[in-house]
Amino acid sequence: MNKKLTLSKETKRLIFYILKRVGLMLLTFLAITITLFILVRLLIPSEIIYGPDREIEEARLKELGYNQPIIVQLGIFFKNIFTKWDFGTSWKISYLSSVGEVLGRALPATITINLYAVIISIPLGIFLGIFCAQKKGKWPDILISVLMVIIISLPSFAIGFIIQYFLGYKAGLPMTTSSLYDAGGTYFSWKMLYSQILPVLALTIPTVASLTRFVRAEMIESFDSEYVTFARSLGIPRRKIIYRYAFKNALVPIFPMILGIALGIFSGSFIIEQIFAVPGVGKLMVTSIEKLDYDVFIACSMFYTFIGLFTSLIMDIALTLIDPRIVIGGNKHEYHG
Repeated sequence: MNKKLTLSKETKRLIFYILKRVGLMLLTFLAITITLFILVRLLIPSEIIYGPDREIEEARLKELGYNQPIIVQLGIFFKNIFTKWDFGTSWKISYLSSVGEVLGRALPATITINLYAVIISIPLGIFLGIFCAQKKGKWPDILISVLMVIIISLPSFAIGFIIQYFLGYKAGLPMTTSSLYDAGGTYFSWKMLYSQILPVLALTIPTVASLTRFVRAEMIESFDSEYVTFARSLGIPRRKIIYRYAFKNALVPIFPMILGIALGIFSGSFIIEQIFAVPGVGKLMVTSIEKLDYDVFIACSMFYTFIGLFTSLIMDIALTLIDPRIVIGGNKHEYHG
């Protein structure tokens, strides 16, 4: 006999909230893409300077609707994306190549340095945060906390230039990764990690600083809680109290932040890729601006817009899933003890 699946009121409300957030994310992404497309296409001069293959260019421009009103161009743009996965044509960076191919060649470099940064920064940030919380008010905590504040205060390009000067110019570490990528090196290897250690460090250091301060604050709050005091009174070993009780409860706000950091690093690599000549999406976007390669610029902007919106979505959903006390109601979280 088949049993009818029934969902609780809280589960239904959670599912509705997640679907609503996904829908809002997609609508926001669509609105930003439409605005971006219209503004960029309006910037294109009426007199186009053609390359060596003028006939092919004219045919491609006609296919993309460049001779049509802007609304028609927008319709063709979305139709090509949904039916052909066609984001347009690169006119300057890779002459007459598909934007999808150009973006695809840049993605591995961006993904590689960001994954290395995530793998290094998250464990290190958590460890330093717990360490500082244990040493609250003592000189190691003060020293690390001051250093983290200084790092957070510096813009990403300043950190990049400092690393490039002291570790690249002075210490002799490789300052660019372009040659190894061009040679088709294995992305996840010691040779590749060594070749891109500077951009990885430039992404890792500010991430570690932010995560350390956040974990420290949450762990200190956990250490001061009643359940930790009670555990100490029972004579439970200190290490067990830290990781089984304090850190486990502090993980509720920490976990969504970790997810946000893991995804948000991608948007932060924009400037770092340019400084260290990493042939990734960030450098590709800057090059598309310099060379006025409009279709490539739109695709890169869509990539970073999606990363930003998706990061916010994952953080919100993770917070609702990890803490069962949260009940989604209206436009805000309502806590019921």
